[in-house]
Amino acid sequence: MKNLKRYLQEPIFTPLVDRFVMFGFAVAGAFASIYSSEHMPFLELLHYLLLFLLIAMPILEWIGTNWREKRGIKEESVRSPQYADKIIANLFVILSMILGIVSLGINLLAESFNWRWMVFMLVVVLFSFFMRYILIKR
Repeated sequence: MKNLKRYLQEPIFTPLVDRFVMFGFAVAGAFASIYSSEHMPFLELLHYLLLFLLIAMPILEWIGTNWREKRGIKEESVRSPQYADKIIANLFVILSMILGIVSLGINLLAESFNWRWMVFMLVVVLFSFFMRYILIKR
């Protein structure tokens, strides 16, 4: 449990670079889900996404460690200010909840209720709460 806590609290590159990496993963996932919604089932897409993340995250961790060592960045200087983490985490939570409420409204007004989209939005909201917890615990 201590290793998991340390792993979740330790940045991959630096907190600033990590935010762009998370944003890149989010955009790539959105484009992949838009493209593959007609070509493969939703659960198959999630399995491919989890497989990709299981492969990509250790590689990114290794690249980040080597990058910090080459630049001489110490672990103490990698930590970002606490207030900046709180502001960004709260903005992510608020934005995901607004998008979730809007998508719920659109689904209720549509002719048919899309359960897959609502489950996806619920996962996004829960993920934003999880990321908020991690960023504040750093």
